[in-house]
Amino acid sequence: MLAGRRPISADLWELRFLVPHAPPFWPGQYALLYPAGVQGARAYSMSGLDQGDGDWRFIVRLTPGGNGSTTLCRQLQEGEAIDIDGPFGHAYLRSSERDVVCVAGGSGLGPMLSVARGVLAESSARRVHFFLGLRNESELGAADEVRALHDARLHTTVVLSSPHGPEPWAGPTGFVHQALEGALPSPADAFDYYFAGPPPMIEAMQDLLMVRHRVPFEQIRFDRYV
Repeated sequence: MLAGRRPISADLWELRFLVPHAPPFWPGQYALLYPAGVQGARAYSMSGLDQGDGDWRFIVRLTPGGNGSTTLCRQLQEGEAIDIDGPFGHAYLRSSERDVVCVAGGSGLGPMLSVARGVLAESSARRVHFFLGLRNESELGAADEVRALHDARLHTTVVLSSPHGPEPWAGPTGFVHQALEGALPSPADAFDYYFAGPPPMIEAMQDLLMVRHRVPFEQIRFDRYV
């Protein structure tokens, strides 16, 4: 049942569902949503932590002409029920002594928020380096979601690929994987990596970590949606 919906930016929405008899999930996992009248399922990752109460939250990008996202973000009414199946996914948070790098683009913000929350909830000193790739200033509401975590162990870098605001953008520009490569304070294999976003970003991250920096595969976590 849809329990609430709020805008994050011009095209990102947080949807809150109450899932009866919900199974537990790990930070970074996803579920399949089946909006009424839409053919097939839509995969979205939970953005929060499992509190055992069936409160599952998703961040959905409203895609022009997208039946699934339009139904979820515009047409589904609070109190209405849809089928939800899950959790699924292999890119969930693992225990480790290494600091964590989260890289998010678009609706990949959801699972990376969940992973970051999971690390910060640990009784450990692990730090989170959160890299968020956005297109322009109209999407900066997504950055507010990360900064709202308010933790000294969290460092956030926001990268705009095409800034066009009235004031010059003071942060890094270009692609988020390029900003990541020049910003880490230690060798690349000193971190665990979690990333989610559009396919070109996923491919660029794989090339950066696996091919160019030879990061061990067991330190890299992502789910590919097709």
